Amino acid sequence: MELFRALFSPPRHWLLLLGAIWLGLNLSERRLKTPLSPQALSDLVFYGMLGYLLGGRVFYALEHLAQVLQAPLGLFSLQGMFSPAGAALTLALTLGIFLRRRALPLWPTLDALTPLLACALIGLSLANLASGDGFGKESNLPWAWELWGARRHPTQVYEFIASLATLGVILRLRPAAPGVLFLRFLALTCGWALFLFAFRGDSHLLPGGVRLEQVIAWMGLALSLWGLDRFQRSEATHAT
Repeated sequence: MELFRALFSPPRHWLLLLGAIWLGLNLSERRLKTPLSPQALSDLVFYGMLGYLLGGRVFYALEHLAQVLQAPLGLFSLQGMFSPAGAALTLALTLGIFLRRRALPLWPTLDALTPLLACALIGLSLANLASGDGFGKESNLPWAWELWGARRHPTQVYEFIASLATLGVILRLRPAAPGVLFLRFLALTCGWALFLFAFRGDSHLLPGGVRLEQVIAWMGLALSLWGLDRFQRSEATHAT
């Protein structure tokens, strides 16, 4: 663990995530179907990443305005100074605007992005493994490892294995109605996230000790299963 972190310490560990996104983009381009072109997919990923990075910095600056005003150059640092929630919000807005301006259909676009998203999760787990982020709760299990002064669940490894398995399943699925591939990916991801976040030591706790990440996973799993059920009912109706 210590050797891995030394080789890919911040900001170099982000190369793992960028490499995974590059691999995912190539997989997505190979599996593309009309009406989305490889150029449109590349542009979508570029603007999405740009919105994600800028949004994370801007929202952090707004949330910690006094701190930023004291050291404004810190916003250009490659470490810290980032709001994941703000980045996710900006990413969603950026993708929505892009789809609307290019008149791209939602479900086929999400299907095209699915291999990339699966690879990005693999890269994120490796980046967390390298940096020590996404660490697990303290544990006495034989496979627990030393991190941040305690023996902990290797949650980064758990998530790497789950993400890799998800990519394998996604690549083996047969073509289906637009949107089904993405919803299956979402259901798989939310399913293992719901389970694995119980072992995370950095979760955000809500009143009553409920983990925010598990609540989000529950919502994502419910929505994806509901959407898959709607697609199945629609196909059954058309078949009759």
